[in-house]
Amino acid sequence: MKKSTTLVWLGLFLLDAVLHLVSTQIEGQLFNQVTKALLMPLLIVYAITKKSIIAPRLKRSLVIALLFSWVGDILLALPVSGYFIPGLAAFLVGHVVYIVAYGYASATYPLKVIWHRWWYSLPIVGYGFSFIAWLLPKLPSGLEIPVVLYALVITVMLLAAAGRGKYTHPTSFIFVLLGAVFFALSDSMIAINRFVNPLEQGSLLIMSTYILGQWLITEGLLRHPSPAE
Repeated sequence: MKKSTTLVWLGLFLLDAVLHLVSTQIEGQLFNQVTKALLMPLLIVYAITKKSIIAPRLKRSLVIALLFSWVGDILLALPVSGYFIPGLAAFLVGHVVYIVAYGYASATYPLKVIWHRWWYSLPIVGYGFSFIAWLLPKLPSGLEIPVVLYALVITVMLLAAAGRGKYTHPTSFIFVLLGAVFFALSDSMIAINRFVNPLEQGSLLIMSTYILGQWLITEGLLRHPSPAE
């Protein structure tokens, strides 16, 4: 695919991201929902059209993770109650696929590195379990298990991103790790905004970190120098 075509899709994604962030500050629910619904499809097309040497299974995993994120975006944006758990489930599957993708985008399986070098995991595990312990008493009845399971999967996703360290290109590692951190930060703010106290400028903070996280993960995985299958 021509580089110019790829840049067009990246430009459309960035334009839509800016429009969506603007929509969080103005009245107009339809505009907000449409721009949000376009984010992941535009990023998917960018990922597909971008020329890279990554293995096909890695690109497939990236696209699948972004697809499930898109489903989660749609479900959580519906103006009808009862779609929180299905939306959460879609994002959970997306995180699991990201964990698999991090394994493909590494010379060794990242979680094995973390297991043998457990001190790498202390900050991430400490944050994950501290946040769960703090949030758990504030959750409505019936949501404890789904939310805690989701938080645990995010923690594992962060560990897998951190475990790629010396087993990929430095730029790929840094992009993916920062993306995973921003994604986890966005999810943490969603939980605080929904179950603790509404955050000032909550939508702007949540979506800006989410968009940045997804783009960094995508860009980072596309920069992994894995040979074609």
